[in-house]
Amino acid sequence: MKKLLLLIANLIFCNVLSVHIYAQTTSVSTEGKEFYAGFMQILPSNPHNLRLVISSRLGASGTISMPANPSFGTVNFVVAANGTFQSPNISPTFTGLLNENAENKGFYIKSNTNDISV
Repeated sequence: MKKLLLLIANLIFCNVLSVHIYAQTTSVSTEGKEFYAGFMQILPSNPHNLRLVISSRLGASGTISMPANPSFGTVNFVVAANGTFQSPNISPTFTGLLNENAENKGFYIKSNTNDISV
């Protein structure tokens, strides 16, 4: 009886191991022409360098803006093929505060030509 139970347990165990588990079968692209991004407040003090880094495989040009906050001036960018662009330093006043309130401090990054990654 013990041998029969042991045999059944082994068969069940082998069946469980033979089940194939598939993760994502296709890759998820992080490239596109439109992105929204933001910076959260960093404690204990404000950071000194906040920058957006944009890259492109084929080269691209576009704009970085903050539509809901016109005090942030639009920044134009050009990225060479397989290159990167670093935005000028962004003031800590454009970071979201830790006060659990919605704030209009989202950046809108738009490519006018090819796909980019932010």
